[in-house]
Amino acid sequence: MVGAVLLGKGRLGWSAAAILAGSALDVLDGPLARRRGMAGPRGALLDTFADRLGEVSLWAGMAYWLAPNRVDVLLALGCLGFSTIIPFLRARAEAAGLSGKGGLMGRAERLILFCGGVGLAALGPDVLRGMMLVMLVLTGLTVVQRYRSLFRQLPK
Repeated sequence: MVGAVLLGKGRLGWSAAAILAGSALDVLDGPLARRRGMAGPRGALLDTFADRLGEVSLWAGMAYWLAPNRVDVLLALGCLGFSTIIPFLRARAEAAGLSGKGGLMGRAERLILFCGGVGLAALGPDVLRGMMLVMLVLTGLTVVQRYRSLFRQLPK
C-alpha cells in the first residue's frame, strides 16, 4: 500500500523499493507461520486478501499517476483486470479440487515486471508504457492459459 501511494505521487524509485520490501515480507510470512505452527485457513484467507488488495492498489496508484494520459490509464486498467482474473481462476479451480496454477505470469512474475518498469521509468515514459504493454499481453495470455487448463479439467 505504501508503494502504491508513493507511485501515485510520482515517487517511482521509492515506490519500487517499497513494493520490493513488501513483497519480500510477503514471501516470508507463510513459511514463518508454518514454522511457528500458526498457519491455518484464516491466515491463508488474510494472505490472499492482502495480495489482491495490494495488487489492486498498485495499479490504482499507477492509474492515478498517469491520469493526464488516457491511453496509459487504459493500459493500467487492462493490466489490473487481467491481474485480478488470474488468481480468480486459480481460486475457482482449487474450490473445485482442481489444479489452478500455471501460465506465464504468476504473482511473483507480475511483481517483478511491475517493479522493474516502475524502477526504470526514470529513463523515460516509454519504459513504463512498454512495461504495461508487455504486462497486458503476458497477463492476457496467462488468463487464456489458466482458463483453458481449468476448462479441460472440468467434467463435461
